[in-house]
Amino acid sequence: NMANHGRISQFENITWSKLQQKWRARIRHKGITYIDACYETEDEAIKALDKTIITYNIPKKLQSGKYTKL
Repeated sequence: NMANHGRISQFENITWSKLQQKWRARIRHKGITYIDACYETEDEAIKALDKTIITYNIPKKLQSGKYTKL
């Protein structure tokens, strides 16, 4: 897809924000948004997402095994 210049994440809940020109981490669960933030790198977005999942005990899979401990 040329619209996002090939910036497609293999990770769930991580997207490329064309407007911000940054990686966006977003998780909603039962109507509540726990994180919706942009980061310079995909790695930072993944780390923030996993930290949110752990902190709030959200029943979603961690996106990277590297960040299972805070």
